[in-house]
Amino acid sequence: MDRLDPRTPTGPAFPPHCARPRSQRLHVTRDLHVRLPLPGPIHLHVSAETAAERIDPATATLEPIDEHSCTLRAGSNSLDELAIYVTTNGFDFLVHEPPDLVEHIRTLAARLAGATSTAEQAG
Repeated sequence: MDRLDPRTPTGPAFPPHCARPRSQRLHVTRDLHVRLPLPGPIHLHVSAETAAERIDPATATLEPIDEHSCTLRAGSNSLDELAIYVTTNGFDFLVHEPPDLVEHIRTLAARLAGATSTAEQAG
């Protein structure tokens, strides 16, 4: 230890980076959700423009169908995640596939309806 001489760095390690423009960030994050298992096309009863105000393009893609509806394509690690994700966006929706997701949403809907009817009966 007594023979080591500390060396001074030869300059800055990295030049500072500016924040990337939105288009470059979207390019990098676009379609990451499709790499997740359980992708599900979900029909939203709202225009793609309205849905885009609440849905981050890094989590899902929106494909316009007409002026009043669009398709949301998202992926998830579980049926619960996908069901909760689509219900918490605040839009009416319709699920056609995958069949496991359709059945899971039916089960969750029945569970939620039962929770409110139990509260009404108790009150």
